[in-house]
Amino acid sequence: MRHVKLTLLLLTFAVPGIAAFAQTNAAQPAAIGLWERFEASVTNPRSYADPYEDVRLDVAFTAPGGKEIAFWGFYDGGQTWRFRCLPDLRGVWRYRATFSDGSPGVSGEFRVESSKLPGCSLSAAPIRSGSAATCAPC
Repeated sequence: MRHVKLTLLLLTFAVPGIAAFAQTNAAQPAAIGLWERFEASVTNPRSYADPYEDVRLDVAFTAPGGKEIAFWGFYDGGQTWRFRCLPDLRGVWRYRATFSDGSPGVSGEFRVESSKLPGCSLSAAPIRSGSAATCAPC
């Protein structure tokens, strides 16, 4: 009986605090640093004979200034698909990922803050037809 009272007491005070914490954090988009990798995943319940050829995951990122950047995702095994980018501007970014066959995708946003990363660097070493970027912004 004593354990029941203790449990009820804890739930009385803890649950409202947890709910308030969840509500506060739900309103805030995830934060990453400038030039840090943003990654999200999406589950596609459909099966494909060849997921690398049978369907595409098309991703549209919207930068803080409103510029839309088309990108793509990749199959990561099972029912999991992923997409990534290296944001080059501070502020709130939005994304929308859709499958080419109409399967449900995802959308959301993340916040980019200052970081200590120096940004994208270009390699001075020629690679067949010139220089190559070692990173690609969204």
